[in-house]
Amino acid sequence: MRVLVFSEGFGARTLTFVYNEVKALSEFCDVHVLCTEKGDAELLQYDKVTEIQWQPNRIVRRLKWELWKRDLVLDEKNNAFSKKLNELIDSFKPDVIHCHFGFEALKVTDNFTRNDIPVIVTFHGYDATEFDNKESYKRKLKATFDRPNIFPMFVSDYIRQRVARLTVNTEKGFLLYLGIDLDRFKRRNFPDKSNGVQFIQISSFAGQKGHVYTVEAIRRFFDKYPDSNARFVFGGGGAVELDVVRAQVKKLNLENKIHFTGKINPEEVRQWLEQSHYFIHPSVVGPKGETEGLPTAIMEAMAMELPILSTYHAGIPELVQPGINGLLVNERDIDAYVAKFVEIQEWSYCPQNRTRVFEMCEIKSHTRQLISVYQKVIHLTLGVNKA
Repeated sequence: MRVLVFSEGFGARTLTFVYNEVKALSEFCDVHVLCTEKGDAELLQYDKVTEIQWQPNRIVRRLKWELWKRDLVLDEKNNAFSKKLNELIDSFKPDVIHCHFGFEALKVTDNFTRNDIPVIVTFHGYDATEFDNKESYKRKLKATFDRPNIFPMFVSDYIRQRVARLTVNTEKGFLLYLGIDLDRFKRRNFPDKSNGVQFIQISSFAGQKGHVYTVEAIRRFFDKYPDSNARFVFGGGGAVELDVVRAQVKKLNLENKIHFTGKINPEEVRQWLEQSHYFIHPSVVGPKGETEGLPTAIMEAMAMELPILSTYHAGIPELVQPGINGLLVNERDIDAYVAKFVEIQEWSYCPQNRTRVFEMCEIKSHTRQLISVYQKVIHLTLGVNKA
């Protein structure tokens, strides 16, 4: 089976879940990746990649931006991109095209108008939630998914429900949790707590990751328990909120309590998780309404048997069962978060968390299910074209 995968920033550290899916899928299928910008060369260990830069005419780009800003029209047609896209499709001859993120996928679906090849579009989070007040986005998605060869996919049931609010026919779609490599994320050591406990949050520094609430909760925790020997680590590289969070840590005199790792690669992620006792991830709805889908960072932490302290947010409760896999609090409930810092320290490592991830998110099972979806949409598309 030949699969063409589209991901705008393939190889970006924040999109490792796409990269990992491609690598796993390539063991069974001929997978070619299309992107508009290649990501981190250190991470990008895959050579079947075509980059077609997105460079619309400046005047046309400004006009389309004004139409989008005024919520009148959303249009991603681009003659130069379309020509190269269709040349790639004609030469590679994919059996299926798989696009990631509903908004970005429009670069493909607006410029590939044939109906003989099925197209799957995976919604991950912000693309299902941030623009639900944009009528032009809803109209565009409805028209796109009304095409018989285009099918939605969702990384959690919560995202499926949010996509339905965008007037997309979700009954023709598929729910498939993201997959992670449990062989890579396997605990080798179990550090004791004699020298203190370590909490870790690994994620990009985006608003919906909730770092500012973590920092405030840490301040209140140490105000209440000044003799605590707990340590806190923020793992991950820069994003829009990094400077804000660093400034907040400095202002609150928490620089000796919170360690920033900077950018870390997948092996370093595993090492930091192995050194830690608890994983924290207080996701919140962002200022534009954007949400998570189901953070892969939580899956990786659970594979490493860490108890999870997170929030009732998006698809997180679908994976983290309160009282079994960890503890959940309401978004932005900082006092509750502080209380859970204390409560969760009574927990030890959780082998049941690894079992839970194996049942829902193991990469080999994910790949088999994904191939099964491809086979279904190929069959459905073939039936439509025969009719």
